[in-house]
Amino acid sequence: MASEYSFTKKTAELEKKINERKLVEKALRKNRESLKITLQTISDAVIATDADGKVTHMNRVAEELTGYSLEEAADHPLCSVFNIVNAQTRDSAENNAAKVIQTGAIVGVAKHTMIISKYGTEHQIIDSRAPICTADGNIVGVVIVFRDITDDCRMRGELDRLSVAVAQSIDGIAVADMDGNIKFANPAWAQMHGYRVEELPGKHLSSFHTQEQLQQDVNPFNERVLQVGAHHGEIGHVRKDGSTFPTLMTTALLKDEAGNPIGLVGTARDITERKLAEEDLRKSKEQFQALVESSSDWIWEVNRNGVYTYVSPKVEEILEYKPEEVVGKTPFDLMPPEEAERIAATFKRLIGRREPIVALENVNLHKDGRRVVLETSGVPVLDSAGNVQGYRGVDRDITLRKKTEEGLQRMQRLESIGTLAGGIAHDFNNILMGLFGNISIAKGKLSKDHPAFKSLEKAEQAMDSATHLTSQLMTFAKGGEPVKKDVSLGELVGEVSRFHLSGSNVMLVFEQAEDLWMAEVDKGQVQQVFSNLTINANQAMPDGGHFYITLENTNIPENAMPGLNQGRYIKVTVQDEGIGIDKKHLDRIFELYFSTRQTGSGLGLAMVYSIVNKHGGHISADSELGKGTTFTLYLPASESQRLPETKQSAAERSTIEQPARILVMDDEEIVRDVATEMLKESGFSVETAPNGKQAIEMYKQSLDVGEPFDVVIMDLTIPGGIGGKEAIKGILEIDPEAMAIVSSGYADDPVMANYAEFGFKGIAAKPYTMSKLREVLSQVLKK
Repeated sequence: MASEYSFTKKTAELEKKINERKLVEKALRKNRESLKITLQTISDAVIATDADGKVTHMNRVAEELTGYSLEEAADHPLCSVFNIVNAQTRDSAENNAAKVIQTGAIVGVAKHTMIISKYGTEHQIIDSRAPICTADGNIVGVVIVFRDITDDCRMRGELDRLSVAVAQSIDGIAVADMDGNIKFANPAWAQMHGYRVEELPGKHLSSFHTQEQLQQDVNPFNERVLQVGAHHGEIGHVRKDGSTFPTLMTTALLKDEAGNPIGLVGTARDITERKLAEEDLRKSKEQFQALVESSSDWIWEVNRNGVYTYVSPKVEEILEYKPEEVVGKTPFDLMPPEEAERIAATFKRLIGRREPIVALENVNLHKDGRRVVLETSGVPVLDSAGNVQGYRGVDRDITLRKKTEEGLQRMQRLESIGTLAGGIAHDFNNILMGLFGNISIAKGKLSKDHPAFKSLEKAEQAMDSATHLTSQLMTFAKGGEPVKKDVSLGELVGEVSRFHLSGSNVMLVFEQAEDLWMAEVDKGQVQQVFSNLTINANQAMPDGGHFYITLENTNIPENAMPGLNQGRYIKVTVQDEGIGIDKKHLDRIFELYFSTRQTGSGLGLAMVYSIVNKHGGHISADSELGKGTTFTLYLPASESQRLPETKQSAAERSTIEQPARILVMDDEEIVRDVATEMLKESGFSVETAPNGKQAIEMYKQSLDVGEPFDVVIMDLTIPGGIGGKEAIKGILEIDPEAMAIVSSGYADDPVMANYAEFGFKGIAAKPYTMSKLREVLSQVLKK
């Protein structure tokens, strides 16, 4: 019974143990399943080995990273599946599974470990290895847990590079929380604001701005950042020492993964240098603009098609076009057709050769139709490839200069002609002297009721006309000088103009300044000037009209008018209401023998021009067809304000109280004969000499014998011999009180104009009449 009880008890205990074991096994299976599921779902890779280092287990992540499935890897050595190398050296990394089994210690793989999968793909990993132990502490394997940190390493590398970039950036960078407290700032931010980097965390962003800046600029700036997430613009900053500087600021919101703002990041660039450069550039532009606008030249730019893209305001002064009226046009649009064709061809040639434009003269049309002469210079504008994109240059108005040059050329031509004219006039005057003198003598021997008296008078009048012609020719004589005296110009011009308009249907409108200065001119020549101008005006108004003459005082500054010296002048404006002169003829009206009238000789205005220039004056003309012509003259004013002396009557001038001995020196026999006859008729004792040398000898002999000559009349020019200019010196050396009269057919010779400077007491221009000779002798003998 006892044994049966004992067996039953043991059976029950055995069943109990079996049931307990089953429960444990069940729990173990459950744990294994749970562990298996856990291993398959975790993000880390897991590989387990047995005590021999052969793979017994791999989870899904391990399979992905190694490229082997558990079936492929099972019972294979760990090193054949877990292929690792050093990421930097590419050397095989140490596999420490055996070490773990031997020591039982947990081992971590070195940094920079790279696993290479079955397919050659590489992953940066971090891992650890731990022993698998039984309950009694025996090591039965190794478990390797590793994680793919490739993305982390890449991000860390990028962060490292970003950190270096931020640290080395020349722009200041600061990160702040949403309250504006700085969490981080790079060295550039610290340096530009005068702080050390360690001083910046905790400082508020507002401390870098003045109160005024905060109100006017920063607060609106920050409001914009909050509205749109970022903003960019110029903001003033304050340094630690209180000084301010301008920055170009970019501020953006920092957001978390959910898109919620967590802070601010700001980038500031110190633009002090840029602002200074901009200010310098602004000043430079203003200076350039001022230079352009104040330049006496017209500055322009054209593209490669010759179209103006810029013109300076000077164009309005030169051509009367506003700049906006010219931009879009070409230079050829502003030229006469024939000029445009010539300049277009030149421009095409220059642009093809990439050559500069150098002092190219061209004619442009003023807005009112006048022709304006410009001198153009420019340089090509090239692109990076060296192709001409256009030209940039200047136009200079040289109209006045060209007129001055033409005037000089005209005077040179007149002087050239004058050389011939002077010679002809001199010889002609000697001939006229014989005719004029003999007629005068013959007339003096007849009574007024003699049948031949009137014929001689008419002959004398004809001789006056011939003398006037030679006088005109002499006006062009090279080197001729006017015989200047103080003249009341208003009185002279008024008398001449009224005389020539007498009986015509032209009304004179005469006006002169009350305090008009005296003029220093040759009265006879100036009479010719205004005679010609009045006659021309009268002829230009066949149906009548008004003839305006205005005289006024003017002071001409230095370099104010080409051809005129600085000084006092009398400005005379002569204007008619006649038919006018065509613009194309206006530049030629002062040329010798040029006339717009079929009946004109072409001498009148050429003579006017020559006389005015010889006086050191200036004359210009302006005219419009159908509206009339205006001449503007400038004649030198006298320094003296005294009125000219009242002239004596002819009777008073010719009175000679006593007879005198006269010596006549002339190379022309006819002149000596006529002069001798005239003087004898007047009661003088006369002797003659053919040249200056003989005259000096005769004068000396007369002194030696005590019968000196009272007056010597000497011809100025003796071809091949000593003339009056040299002879007077010899006579004055003999007798400093000698009375001499210079006589010449060259009435405009400088000696004739300034006879007193050469030692003469009077002049007798050939041809002269008996009465004129008596008048001169009377004046000289009274001295």
